[in-house]
Amino acid sequence: GSYTVASDMGVDAADLGVPWQYSWLAVFAFVWAFADSYAIGANDVANSFSTAVAAKTITHKQAIVLALFAEFSGAMLLGSSVTDTVRKKVLDVDRFQHDPYVLMLGMSCATVGSAVWVLCATYMQMPVSSTHATIGAIMGVGYSAFGSAGIVWEFSKGGVLSIVCSWFTAPFFAGLLAASLYQTLKIYVLSHDENESFRRGCLTLPLYSFLTWGTICGFMVLKGSPALGLDKLPLTLTIPLILFVACSAAGAARVFLVPWCVRVIKKGESIPWYRMVTVPWLAPSTSDCEDGLELVSSHSAVVEGWGRG
Repeated sequence: GSYTVASDMGVDAADLGVPWQYSWLAVFAFVWAFADSYAIGANDVANSFSTAVAAKTITHKQAIVLALFAEFSGAMLLGSSVTDTVRKKVLDVDRFQHDPYVLMLGMSCATVGSAVWVLCATYMQMPVSSTHATIGAIMGVGYSAFGSAGIVWEFSKGGVLSIVCSWFTAPFFAGLLAASLYQTLKIYVLSHDENESFRRGCLTLPLYSFLTWGTICGFMVLKGSPALGLDKLPLTLTIPLILFVACSAAGAARVFLVPWCVRVIKKGESIPWYRMVTVPWLAPSTSDCEDGLELVSSHSAVVEGWGRG
C-alpha cells in the first residue's frame, strides 16, 4: 500500500507523527498480547511443571502459583535479551523507518498469529513451542512486506540463523545436562539402600540449592534487566555477589530444608512447607510423642512380663 511505497521511496508517510490516529491499533495489540500470554502460560507452564506434577512432588494448584511467580519474575528480570532479539533481530525494522505504523500493524498481526496457533495447539494437546510460533509469525510479516530481504538472516547479527541454531543446540545440551545429573544421582544416591539413599539425598540438597540460586543470580546480574543496572557492575563485585547468594541458599537449605525433609519424609510428621523456617525450633508433633509413649509403654510391659517369668 501507500506505506510500503513510502518506505521504498525513502520519504515519510503522510501520517507520520500522528500517533493518535492509531490508538485503536494499540488496544488491538494489547488484547492479543494478553491472549498470547494466556496461550504461552497454558502451554509452556504445562511443559515446565508437568514432570513435577506427574511425580506428585507438587500439586496442580501449587504448580500454578509457582508458575505465576516464576513466569512474571523471569520475564521482568531476565527477559530483556530475548525481547531485544524478537524486537529487532528477526525483522529488519530499519525498513519501516519512514512508516512505523506499518511495523506496529505487522507486529500486532504477528501476535495474533502466535496466539491463535498456540491456543489451537494447546486445545489439541500439542506441546508446541511458543518461541517457534512467535519467530515464525514475525518472519511472515517481514516476508509479506519486503520479501526475504525484510528478514534478518545473518548469524553474525543474531538473526534467524542463530535462532534456528539455538533450537538444535538447546535440546542437545539440555539432554546432556539432564543425563549427567541423573547419572550422578543414580550412582551417588539411588544405588544404595533406602536409609543410605535418603541420607545422601539430604546431603545433596544444599549443593543443588547452591547451583540453582547461583545460576539464577548469575543470569540476573550478567544478563538481567538493564533497568536494574546490574550488568554494569564490575566483576570484582559481581562474582562475590553471586557466590554470596549461592552460599546463602545452600546454608538455608542445610538449616531449614534438610530438617524439614527429615521430619516430613522420614518421620512422617505433618509440617506444612510454609512452616519450614520454624522446623529447627519446632517440637515433635503430639501424634509422634504419643506414638513414642506407646512404644515405651509396650516395651516396658514386655520387660516386666519377662522379669516375672
